[in-house]
Amino acid sequence: MSVAVAAMALATAGTMAPAVATPTSSKTVQLKWLICPEGTSNTGWIDSSRTYQPEGGTHYRIELGGTIVTCSQPYAPWYVFGLGTYTSTDAIGRAVPFSADAPRTYDFLSSFPIRTDVQAVCLLANETTRLDCLSIGWVTENGSTHPVIEGALPVDSPRVAMPAVTDLTRPGDNPVGPGCGLCL
Repeated sequence: MSVAVAAMALATAGTMAPAVATPTSSKTVQLKWLICPEGTSNTGWIDSSRTYQPEGGTHYRIELGGTIVTCSQPYAPWYVFGLGTYTSTDAIGRAVPFSADAPRTYDFLSSFPIRTDVQAVCLLANETTRLDCLSIGWVTENGSTHPVIEGALPVDSPRVAMPAVTDLTRPGDNPVGPGCGLCL
């Protein structure tokens, strides 16, 4: 009897629907890079930059300000541009949502932490399109190592050639809507 049950189970196993993976995260994809129509592109530049260590902090941050001119109207909060950090082994992008009713010429100011192995930062149109980049160096003074902005870096420099992997998800229970461009 058990041989018959096993044979029946094997025979029906091939006709059963494949198993569906259950998501292990509550994140949902909601952010998108701004796609440009053929013959157009996003442009942008970094106007201001500084590095600093917050009072009482142990890590450094970089603050970048500038302008991005989009190829089409960005609709907040789903469309993003990015800021990326580059080391000799990896590149990490940070999605920056456009604010509500963002104009096509959009001024930004953003601050984020940088690791001690960061050698460049870039303004991104997407993971592989760099609009403007800065070289970052590290100087040790009085036993303390701190970042120094060395100046402009070509967007096609080998130091920033790898894609800046960017998480375009956000927790699904966060509010979204026209007034929530920075709800991350």
